[in-house]
Amino acid sequence: MIKSEVLRSISTHEIIESALIEKSGKRYWTYIWELHRRGTKVEFEKAKELTKNLAPMCREIGADILGQLGHARKKFQEQSVRILIKMLADPDPNVIASSAFALGHRNAREAVPFLAKLKNHRKKDVRDGVVYGLLGQQSQEAIETLIDLSKDKTEEIRNWATFGLGTQIDVDTPKIRSALEARLNEKNIEIRGEALVGLAKRRHPNATKWTKKALSEKNPIVLFLEAAETLASPKLYPDLIRIKRTIKRGDNEYFISCLDKALKACKPKGGIKRGRSQQSPKLFQKL
Repeated sequence: MIKSEVLRSISTHEIIESALIEKSGKRYWTYIWELHRRGTKVEFEKAKELTKNLAPMCREIGADILGQLGHARKKFQEQSVRILIKMLADPDPNVIASSAFALGHRNAREAVPFLAKLKNHRKKDVRDGVVYGLLGQQSQEAIETLIDLSKDKTEEIRNWATFGLGTQIDVDTPKIRSALEARLNEKNIEIRGEALVGLAKRRHPNATKWTKKALSEKNPIVLFLEAAETLASPKLYPDLIRIKRTIKRGDNEYFISCLDKALKACKPKGGIKRGRSQQSPKLFQKL
């Protein structure tokens, strides 16, 4: 890894030259991030120039730079978005994909119609970029496109689209609920988890039942715990206690912290009422 103080002593031109050499290497994004950090007119003009280059690799790097100039400050926002939208019509799919991802970083609402047109692109990387470009967008066109991509043949794209529908927007419609419910049948546990969190967030009437089933799986994941915490249902407390009793010293600390949050949210007020129907009172002993 290149030290930051070394990078800061190198000119923008030299960094771009290094990025061209390292395009498929581990250091590539280190160079790009330094250009993002600088975010001055020099970097913008250099990136703009690259987007007009005859070499697709240069245009791709130009898009990568334009995506996050100034990081959270989103410097040169309008100019960059205009250029990136035009680049969605580039003949090279790698350039299109980089431009779509860049527009996602820019959170560009005006790019939604142009991104939506690419949802059926033959290249997986382009469709992947489209999903990212639409994350957080709440227009009907953006949502309908994500719903379509949540059924994509590529697992990774279905995963990101489900994430986008489930937790990155607040819109709640029957179509969104139906799309999320369909993903509960996925083999991929992470996709099921993203769908479950989205349904819990929207208080689907069956969300507690589905979460209870998920928590009973052999290796429940953090997303299942997040769904339980969101629902805050005492009906899930016994399932969470059961998971708690399987925890061993040295297990994933983040998982344990999420489990504790879910337990706190779901713990019945006034404590547990013990009755004859409870076969194992020890299950509810104080942790």
